[in-house]
Amino acid sequence: MLIFYFFFMVFILHLTRYYFKLFLSKIGIFCKNILILGSGNAGKMVAKGLIDDKEFGFRIAGFLDDNKAGDCMKWINKNY
Repeated sequence: MLIFYFFFMVFILHLTRYYFKLFLSKIGIFCKNILILGSGNAGKMVAKGLIDDKEFGFRIAGFLDDNKAGDCMKWINKNY
């Protein structure tokens, strides 16, 4: 019975930590600004992955690319 309580408490602890971290990232406390290198398809895929998984706690500050034609921030603002 003691083993059951131990595993139950470990599960509850991890679940509580996950939701608390998710809550902090939603209100902007836990977020870290990042800069993505490249604004092509790979940059868009990285940005989409980071936007879809909010529990990472990353906020996309921008893209760095040598091509002036990249408009990923417009793409992010339009799609997300």
